[in-house]
Amino acid sequence: MERFKPRDMFVEAGYGPNFADQLLQNAYSKLFEGDPIDERICFEASDDMAYIVDIGHDDIRSEGMSYGMFVTALTDHPELFEKLWRFTKRYLYNAGGPHQGFYSWQVSTLLHLQDCCGYSRTSNAWNNSLTNLWREVLSLHFQPLFNVFFI
Repeated sequence: MERFKPRDMFVEAGYGPNFADQLLQNAYSKLFEGDPIDERICFEASDDMAYIVDIGHDDIRSEGMSYGMFVTALTDHPELFEKLWRFTKRYLYNAGGPHQGFYSWQVSTLLHLQDCCGYSRTSNAWNNSLTNLWREVLSLHFQPLFNVFFI
């Protein structure tokens, strides 16, 4: 079966074949590795966790964390993805109470679509080396479906 290849509209507009990849790498460099005062939004919380700051509200939100994981998957940074995931699981996941199984939108209700895209992209990008992580993510978010398809 032939894999679908999406159009590269930058190439169609006359830019080089790697223009989109270069834009993404430039954005990653600034937002994840740039000056912590006026560029960077990703910070280490500890040796094994990192978070994305919502600069408009000066806090941590699920959208930023999921976009951060998505960008790390697109730019091939599996270690940082894992650090962001650990922070998300520890500080945004509700392990008990009325919202058990859901993620808080702010650092205490629902999983965002971009989370799923980031996890799916990650599984493919790193040749399923994070299969156990992917299974864990699915089991946390979609327990009824997980039981049907994976157990």
